[in-house]
Amino acid sequence: MTSVIRTRALNKIYGRRYAVEQFDWEVAAGSAVAFLGPNGAGKTTMMRLLLGFAHPTSGTCEVLGSEPWNMPPETRMRLGYVPDELSLPLWVTGNALFDFHQSVYPKWDGGLERELTNLFQLSLHQQIGQLSKGQARQVALVLAICQSPELLLLDEPTAGLDVATRRELLGVLSSWLAEENRSLVLSTHLVNDVERIASHVCVIQQGQLVASEELESLKADIKLIRMSRRTWDMHSARWGHTERLSTQSDEHQVTLRVRRFDSQIRSLLAQIASRKEAPNSTEASDIYVTDSNEEIEVIHLSLEEIYLALTSDGESA
Repeated sequence: MTSVIRTRALNKIYGRRYAVEQFDWEVAAGSAVAFLGPNGAGKTTMMRLLLGFAHPTSGTCEVLGSEPWNMPPETRMRLGYVPDELSLPLWVTGNALFDFHQSVYPKWDGGLERELTNLFQLSLHQQIGQLSKGQARQVALVLAICQSPELLLLDEPTAGLDVATRRELLGVLSSWLAEENRSLVLSTHLVNDVERIASHVCVIQQGQLVASEELESLKADIKLIRMSRRTWDMHSARWGHTERLSTQSDEHQVTLRVRRFDSQIRSLLAQIASRKEAPNSTEASDIYVTDSNEEIEVIHLSLEEIYLALTSDGESA
């Protein structure tokens, strides 16, 4: 597997606080990674490390085969970036900015530039400072994409944009990813925005890597299981060795969020269920029925629900 990003035991400390801690991460070429975490989780610090804007306290980091802070110019040409806080020159027109980038990047895609400026209806004769926040962000995205990078890093690219503009932007990224030899890392806390384009998910919480795997694998692994309190009390000991993210209960109901919905859990559900045939399945859930005619519901979660399960605290009685 060819990797476009590889980190090992990566640490970044500010004062006494770990912004990134023991971060082992690998991004395969051709992946579209949703890099998720709450505000302050370490996403922007990680982006700065990947770009060489910050040096790690310890550990290793490689992007496109090079240390970011020692990256040769020809490798940096293969890397595109749109920051959370834009720093485009406000006094320059869009046309002048595009002309400059075309002169710098030998693989500049003029056809794609025209296509995207038409799609976004950008007024390139205006100075950047005269554009709305959404238009300025669209200009930055076009600049990054049209340089034809192999790896595109986007830090909160949809923040502050309206729903229609976010949808347009994600459509552009989806089309861009359809081409061969392109990889994307999209850092965001707006989880719903990325589910339709991500192939992989990486979740960071308090500077630590919480999850990094294929989206479909994550959806298969993390499930919500709901049963009556009576069923739980009868079988709770049998759930002792399952890997759980949380357990919530009241006098009527118990809800488990399991980290690995594996053969052990499937076997346990089959033993508890009175009916030995397959559970009653819908797009939303699978339902098992116990000997006492009570239901155990296994609910399939969206990426947003999975993200909340991974980043929320666990137990409540």
